[in-house]
Amino acid sequence: LGSYSLLILQREGDQVLVHDSPKCWRDPSALAKAAVAEAERTNRFVVVKPHPMTDPDLGLPREGPHHRVVSGLKSGSDNDLQLAWLMAHARNAVMVNSTCHFQTLALGIPTACLGRGWFSDNDVVTETDDLAAALAVESVKPGERYLCHMMSRQMPVPQFANPLSLRKLMQWLWR
Repeated sequence: LGSYSLLILQREGDQVLVHDSPKCWRDPSALAKAAVAEAERTNRFVVVKPHPMTDPDLGLPREGPHHRVVSGLKSGSDNDLQLAWLMAHARNAVMVNSTCHFQTLALGIPTACLGRGWFSDNDVVTETDDLAAALAVESVKPGERYLCHMMSRQMPVPQFANPLSLRKLMQWLWR
């Protein structure tokens, strides 16, 4: 595939689309079409990953000179493997608020959220309403910020305050 942006879509009507995304990005098909148009305009490539619980027909051809729509595998290990491979090879990832943030950030992939994200206002993901800016994100937020944010939500304060906790997580991440 070469260098590509990975666009990870939500299900139409999903609560994160209703509460977290700008109105213009609430329709997954419209978002996918806009991302393909932006990729054509900037001579880039975008891979569109439909949500596994939706119909993958987005009104786009499966392949074009600037895009590919990957098959909409149903939930389960096949979908997880496909998504992991796509994430690991992507130049960046763009999504409306999604649990996929966890994986892309842990992999050190520049991640942009269209609208408000899980990590909103914590300087962990790039949050923007501008699709062109999201597809152009190239900077990776430091892994420490991500891990500190996750630890603060997953660990009791005494454990989080122990520097060995962060060190163990960083060692795991770098492996």
